[in-house]
Amino acid sequence: MTAAASRAGWPLGWLSRDGKTLLACRLLRTFGYGSLAVVLAIALEQRGLDPFRVGLVLTSALAGSAAITVFWSLVADRYGRRKTVATMALAMAAGGLRPPREAVRDRAAFRRRWRGGGRDSSTGRA
Repeated sequence: MTAAASRAGWPLGWLSRDGKTLLACRLLRTFGYGSLAVVLAIALEQRGLDPFRVGLVLTSALAGSAAITVFWSLVADRYGRRKTVATMALAMAAGGLRPPREAVRDRAAFRRRWRGGGRDSSTGRA
């Protein structure tokens, strides 16, 4: 009995180890994106958007995702899958390193407040 035949009884036994790793990564990524859609819908509703506008935002996000998928597929066909995946991984890492706008805004406000050097720098001066 060959190794391939012994694995045939297992679910996805025909798939290589690399294939199973890619499938597991895809599963986790899809779960994360699906969960994000639910959390985003709840957050938008808490900010006062009516259900139609929440659906409009989520539909727009889905349409944008489909468009960017077509774009990256064309890039991958031209430059190769490995280079394209590496580029996307770097872009995702860079996006994760960038602080949210609120954090940047809060730090800038903090620096402006304390940059005054002891004099009153508030807008409500008499």
